Amino acid sequence: MRDFVGGQIDYPTFRQRMEVAMASLDPLDWAIECLPEELQVEAKMYSESLGGEFGETEDRIPKRTDWVYGERPMPYGWVDVVEYRERLREAFADVIREGT
Repeated sequence: MRDFVGGQIDYPTFRQRMEVAMASLDPLDWAIECLPEELQVEAKMYSESLGGEFGETEDRIPKRTDWVYGERPMPYGWVDVVEYRERLREAFADVIREGT
């Protein structure tokens, strides 16, 4: 998370890393039920920031206003990366500051 928010990695790399990190928490509700409450909250925040388990919070990922389907072949070309970084920076300020 910190590398993406800080601009050291691009969005496709961030997605790949987060998907690997979240894979062990599938299904989320079962995987986190034995964790302390603060870790449950953090895991849910990460999941929701990635669009949720089934896309239910995908609206939290800002879309580029100039993106047209099929015109930009780059992966995740529809994501407004600048806006998304800022949203994550604000949402995870405490987590990032603590070194997670």
